[in-house]
Amino acid sequence: MKKVLKMLAFGLINPFFGILFKFAVKKGKSRDIWIIDIDNTIADTVYSYQTNHNSNFERLRSLKVLKGSQKLITELENTTVIYLTARNYIYYPITQSWLKEHGFLKSNLNLIMVQTPSQKIPYLKKIASEYNVTFIDDLSFNQENGSTEMYSDVIKEVKKLPIIYHDYLYIGSLNSPYND
Repeated sequence: MKKVLKMLAFGLINPFFGILFKFAVKKGKSRDIWIIDIDNTIADTVYSYQTNHNSNFERLRSLKVLKGSQKLITELENTTVIYLTARNYIYYPITQSWLKEHGFLKSNLNLIMVQTPSQKIPYLKKIASEYNVTFIDDLSFNQENGSTEMYSDVIKEVKKLPIIYHDYLYIGSLNSPYND
């Protein structure tokens, strides 16, 4: 029964985010759209696994901002910025709150959540031919266990699209001047 309810919830939530995405794109004032991930792209998620937290909600609430990424985003004033992140939907309110608190989120329309990194591909495909799309996403995982692994299949699909893709190395170079 629990599995059925979960599938039903995801079946309702996924289309909701699809509609939200369409509105965010159409509302934009520019042909330039930046699609930006959150974890290890604008938020130092790796660090959060190195400290103790009472819950995952607390861990997400305490994420530190990656200063180089924040600086870049503040320079995108006349550009549509949409945050596309793979997180469990139960974390939508805390994610939205964190983005607003740190000055990233200007509109609730501009936060889209998916369950897996591969679910980001259809969103990128929807706009790739009509807009100038820049996608920033580390597309990595497993840092909390001490070794970074890449979503290679997803990266391969992203690189096939007519978009600008900034990866893990770009994000690292963007933020390296701000590391202690």
